[in-house]
Amino acid sequence: MRKKLCVLLLGLCSVLISACGNKEVSGNPGDIPPSYGEEGTVDKKEASESENTSKAEFNIEDINWEVDEGIVDGKRCVLLSYTNNSSYMIAGFEITFQERSGLTEEEKETFYTDIQEMFEASDEEIEELKEYPISMHAETERITDAGESVTSVNCYYYTGYYYLKDINHYRLVEPDIATVRYVDKDKIHTVYYDYNSGKYSVESETEAAYQWTQTDLGNKIPKPDAKVLGSSLDTEELFMFDAYGMSLEQFNAYVEECKSMGYTVEANGYEGFYSADDAEGYNIYMYYEEDDFALSGTVEAPYDRHGEDSKEEESVEDAAPEDTDSDTNSDADKKTVDGIRPEFKEAMDSYEAFYDEYCDFMKKYQENPTDRTLIDGYMDMLDRNVEMTEKFEAWDESEMNDEELKYYLDVSNRVSKKMIDVLG
Repeated sequence: MRKKLCVLLLGLCSVLISACGNKEVSGNPGDIPPSYGEEGTVDKKEASESENTSKAEFNIEDINWEVDEGIVDGKRCVLLSYTNNSSYMIAGFEITFQERSGLTEEEKETFYTDIQEMFEASDEEIEELKEYPISMHAETERITDAGESVTSVNCYYYTGYYYLKDINHYRLVEPDIATVRYVDKDKIHTVYYDYNSGKYSVESETEAAYQWTQTDLGNKIPKPDAKVLGSSLDTEELFMFDAYGMSLEQFNAYVEECKSMGYTVEANGYEGFYSADDAEGYNIYMYYEEDDFALSGTVEAPYDRHGEDSKEEESVEDAAPEDTDSDTNSDADKKTVDGIRPEFKEAMDSYEAFYDEYCDFMKKYQENPTDRTLIDGYMDMLDRNVEMTEKFEAWDESEMNDEELKYYLDVSNRVSKKMIDVLG
């Protein structure tokens, strides 16, 4: 299948997305699939008859949602909006849409014709796409207090990252599953609502709504003043966190706090992004998620970021066995001295090397966008970009050891900085 269609289905690359930002637009409840009531509320009789409704603390009726199209940055997008009528703070809302029952073959063929034109797909590729039921989704991690509303959340085709821009395509689907993450007694609970059965399912596990570091490293930066705070990695070498419910002004104020603590060495930043070292070599990397009103950040302990290759070569040479005629090696010999598998490091280095090439190409392309040779190479670069991203994301973080995860995240951060410099 063409790479663009793979992205459409699987959501493996975000670099190729065209921008439709989150801005307020009004919606008309008449554009909601007719069997689900005005503004996306499920029929009350159906909900009351569900045997599991009484078991769920959260009631899906308390989220009054609608989908409509709006013009954003001069482009038409299909957008989800909702109001939190519950007594809880909502920490995340997602809704998936499945192919509507009773679609005619004519309606389906019109959809596939549109998709073929949009993604320049061949007849063979469209036939492959038809093996999947038509589906869409919308999701946000924007914090929503009781009584507040969220507007203009982008809807996407299938499970991918391509914005839905045609309201007629949305009319081909109906709600499937809603996922709500809500805060109660400092815990985040997750509840699912199945629109097909009218039943709820509740995750047995919860997570703390406000988590912060348990190591000295995390104390090298100020603690954000956020409504929900989560830590995804907390070691003595690397601390990663997300702070939700923050405005851009609060992000900027937080960056200033970091600067006051000495993070001004080799600083690099612009609106919504900041990275710098302090005098001891500690590094911070902060960026603002505009869609979710969230700050994502990392702080990293000092180490020789520029001397890894020479250090590894020296270590491998020192550790080389004297018996060069040996036909077998132990598992330990197959790893570098710092604990990183050679094949893993090769994959990470290849990924970063490609983006060095990619950024150099983009600089030339931006300087001379009418150069025919660059235009011809542009599409090839985009295809290779998708391929490299797929390979990079195929590595499972749960299977990496601490050193590999640290290297993986460091490469990812460096690539992000390079892309920001070129495309920002």
